[in-house]
Amino acid sequence: MDDDAAVQGELAAEAAAAAWETEHYEAARIADRGDQLQALHDRGILEEIEPREGEEAARAELACRAGSYIHQDMGT
Repeated sequence: MDDDAAVQGELAAEAAAAAWETEHYEAARIADRGDQLQALHDRGILEEIEPREGEEAARAELACRAGSYIHQDMGT
């Protein structure tokens, strides 16, 4: 019985590690695309770029950054 519990514990730990890795990989991908969109915005050409399928989160990240810039500019 102890062996089964140990194996189940190892499998659960591996699954948790894989989920964590996937979540952090996705967050890094969104941040990277947010950086690309920021660069396009800084060049004044973001509006000319067609949104890519599935990049809603990256555009939301960019919007959050814009909100932060507005608050910094206002001194809040």
